Amino acid sequence: SSRLSNDLFSVPEDEPRLHLPSTVNWIARDIQNNSNEFIIEICPDDILGLASSLNDGNAMFQDMNDNLLPDDLKEDLERAKSKGKTFKIYFRCCRSSNEKTLWLKAFERADRLSHDLVRKRGLRDLLDNPSLAFSHSRVRSPVGHLLAMERKFLEDIRSDDSVDFLHEKAQTRLRRHGKGKGEDMKEYLVYPLYAYPNQWMTDNELYTEMMKPSETFHDLRNPNSSKKEIGFLRVEILQCIGLPVLDFASNSDPVAYMVCGSNAFTSDVVWNKVNPMWLRRSRRACIFPLHHAYARLYVGIFDDDGKGEKDDYAGRVVLDIARLRPRSTYDVTLPLRL
Repeated sequence: SSRLSNDLFSVPEDEPRLHLPSTVNWIARDIQNNSNEFIIEICPDDILGLASSLNDGNAMFQDMNDNLLPDDLKEDLERAKSKGKTFKIYFRCCRSSNEKTLWLKAFERADRLSHDLVRKRGLRDLLDNPSLAFSHSRVRSPVGHLLAMERKFLEDIRSDDSVDFLHEKAQTRLRRHGKGKGEDMKEYLVYPLYAYPNQWMTDNELYTEMMKPSETFHDLRNPNSSKKEIGFLRVEILQCIGLPVLDFASNSDPVAYMVCGSNAFTSDVVWNKVNPMWLRRSRRACIFPLHHAYARLYVGIFDDDGKGEKDDYAGRVVLDIARLRPRSTYDVTLPLRL
């Protein structure tokens, strides 16, 4: 754990510390539509070993004075073990909502972050539309500006760098360059949540992330197919501009469907945007097999209305693949047709 000694971060005197032995199999999970909470889950098979470590005097929870906090922790662990249930520990980030982003990024680097989100049930879930759950934009605060720099540094941090070094590096840059327009910038919640848990970005940050190469290309080629392939087509969808508003209570929730021959691909949904960007870590890129020279690529943009509902049609693009030159890369913007 780190202790941030800046005025923007006040460390409570009774701040607890969590210690888990390296042999314990645990994983972190983000809570959907929640800006400051996440969960640490311990597998049932590892609960007994964790309880044994408590018996040996290895405290799992400690306060600033190294006193064990919850007296009944061992009983809770043994109860979870006897029922074969996962032991869950809930955490709340009190410094700022962007603090959670740093924790989730660190869990991801340690390969301890699950992409399965925890969804809290409530009245808002009856609407079954994440875009209505809470605000998707806000003005970046000074704390948010600092933590955004820390998140950027965290992506390039070396394995031997400490979190205190990360914070000091961001503080030095903040003092050197000032906050500039950062504290007045509008930032947006980034989707999809499984790829960008609790991350907020400005328009410039979103554009920079969008223009980076796709992290994954979903390969639709089948090596066991009886059809002879004459080639393949790599496709990335990056953004749409000026989509119509097709929802009653919010902006559109765009999703792209791409079809080439007998193969189809569906992108991630970008919630509540009329100018959506599909970022590099989202589901946006695929490889289509080509079986004849006159194949066409169809790209349709729809407003996602959820499971069991018919999506609203926004427009489509048809591309004659025969007009493309082999072994070439095209970066094009095409008008949507109704």
